[in-house]
Amino acid sequence: MHNLNSRQVEFINLLLDENQYRPIKYYTEFLNVSDKTLKKDLVVIEEYLNKFNVELDKKHSVGIAIKDIMNAKLILRNTLESQRNKNKKISINDRRIEVIRDMLIDSHNSTSIQKLSDKYYVSKTSIINDFKYIEEWLHSFNLKLEKTVEGTQIKGFEVDIRRAIASLLFEYSKDGRNKKTIEELATRLDVITLNGLSELFEKDKVIYVNKLLLDLEKKYNCRIDDPYYINLLTHILISMVRGSKGRTVHKKEVIGEFKSEKDYKEAVLCINKINSDFGMKLDESEVYYLYQYFVSFGLIKDVIENEDKVLNKLDCLAITYRNKMTQCMEEILQVNIAKNQSIMEKLLLHIRPMLNRMEHDIQISNSLMSDIKDHYPILLNVCKAAALMVSHDMKLEVIPIDEIGYLTLYYQLGLEECHSERKRVLVVCHSGYGTSKLLSTRLKRYFPEFEIIESISANRLMNRNLDDIDFVISTVPLDLESNPFLLVSTFLNENDIKNISDFLLNNKERFSNMPVATKFIGEYLWENLIYFNKNQSDIEKEIKKISR
Repeated sequence: MHNLNSRQVEFINLLLDENQYRPIKYYTEFLNVSDKTLKKDLVVIEEYLNKFNVELDKKHSVGIAIKDIMNAKLILRNTLESQRNKNKKISINDRRIEVIRDMLIDSHNSTSIQKLSDKYYVSKTSIINDFKYIEEWLHSFNLKLEKTVEGTQIKGFEVDIRRAIASLLFEYSKDGRNKKTIEELATRLDVITLNGLSELFEKDKVIYVNKLLLDLEKKYNCRIDDPYYINLLTHILISMVRGSKGRTVHKKEVIGEFKSEKDYKEAVLCINKINSDFGMKLDESEVYYLYQYFVSFGLIKDVIENEDKVLNKLDCLAITYRNKMTQCMEEILQVNIAKNQSIMEKLLLHIRPMLNRMEHDIQISNSLMSDIKDHYPILLNVCKAAALMVSHDMKLEVIPIDEIGYLTLYYQLGLEECHSERKRVLVVCHSGYGTSKLLSTRLKRYFPEFEIIESISANRLMNRNLDDIDFVISTVPLDLESNPFLLVSTFLNENDIKNISDFLLNNKERFSNMPVATKFIGEYLWENLIYFNKNQSDIEKEIKKISR
C-alpha cells in the first residue's frame, strides 16, 4: 500500500467533503499547487482508494468525485487520520535520516527531487539541500550519490552500504526520538536501541533475530557483550533486507579449510533457518559474512585443556599491541597503567577480537562515540595518536575510530583508578592505642582511599622507617624532613577534614609523580619538539620559533 503525503491526504479529505463533481482546478485553489501536480496525485490516490474498494469517478468536462460518499467516509476517516498523524511535519534532520535510510535499503532503485518534494511536502530547494547533506554523510562510508536522467541513487560497494545502514541505528536511537516500545519483545536491549531498530527494520524480524541470538548464547553457554550483540543483531537484519533483494557482499578468496570450523557450520545453520522461515534465498556469501562475525566476536569457542598456556598467533599479536599501546599512553599521560592487571586484562579482551575484526574487514559501530567525544576529547585524541603509532610500528591497518572509542573508555577507567590509588598513611598520636584507633577510624570514614599502614605513638616514630609511607597524620607537632605531615585533632573536626582535602589537592602531582619519558613517541617525533603541560600561548610561540 502506498503511503500518502500530507497534500494527498488533504486532497482525499476535500473529496470526501464534496457531494458533487468538481474540476481539478477547484482543488488547486485549496491546495495551492498546479493542475499538473494534482493529476499526478490522483494516480497515487486512485491506487490507494482501490485497496479499500472505494471508487474515484471521473467525468470528462465535469470533474471528479468519490462514489458512495457515506460508505467511503466510514471506511477512510480513521485511516486518513492515522496517515495524517504519520505525516505531521518532521524535523529537517529526521527527514534526512529517513531519506538516507530509504535510499540505502533500496539502493538498486533511484528517486528524484520531485518525488521527495511531493512525499515530504517541502520545496525542491529543501530536497537539493538534503542531497548535499546526504552526499557529505555518505562520504565517510566511501559511498556517493549518482545522478542520472532516471533519478538519483546511492552507489558503492555492498559492504560499505551495509556499514552505512548499521550506523543509522544510532541516529534513530538518539534521545527524544520515537518513545514507542516493542512491548512483547523480551530482550536485554534497551528501549532506545529497540526503537532505533524498529525504525529501520520490520518488528517481526527484530523479534526473530533477537531470539535467534539468545538461542545461540544458550546453545554455547556464553553471553555476547552488548556492543557486539547489537552489531551482530543489526548485521543479520541487514543481511535479511539486502540479501533478499539480491544484494550480496563480494566474498574474498580464502585459503584454508574454514568450512569445517564450528563457526562456519553454525553460520550455515542460521542462514538455512532464516531462508526456511522467511522464504528467502540468502546465498553462500551471506553464510561467509556471518561466519566472519562469529569468528571476530569469539562466539563459539572450543574447550582447550590448559588454555592459559596455549597462545596462538593472534594472542601474541594482541598482547604485543596492548603492551605497546599502553606504554605509549603511559609516556604521554605520565601515569602507570600497566600495573593495573584488571585494566590490562580488559584491554586484551577487546584488542584480541578487534584485530580479528580488522583481519576480516569487519567494522563495528560504537553507540557511545558522541558521548566519548563530548566527555573525553583529549584522551580520545591521545588514543588516536597512540594507536596510529603502534599500528605503524607493527605494520597493521589503521584502527577505526569506533574501536579507538572503546579503547579510550578502558584507558579512562585506568586513569580514574590511578588517580584514586590508596595513599599510604601513618597515624601518630601523643599517647597510645585508644586515641590512635579513634582517629584511624574517622580517617577511613572520610577518606576511604587512605590505607592506614600503622598507628603508633610519637615516641616510637623516631625509630620507624618511613620509606613505605606517603605522608603522616599526627595529633602532635612533629619535626619531620623526609615525609610531609598534617597536624589534626584527635576527633578529626571539619577544619581538619578541609585541611587534609586541600593538602591532597595541592600535592596531587607528588602522589602520582612519574618521570616523563618520550622514547616511544620519540621514534616518530623529534625529541626537542615534544612538550608537556604547555599552555596555548607557549605552543604558538614555539611554532613561530620553529617556522622562522
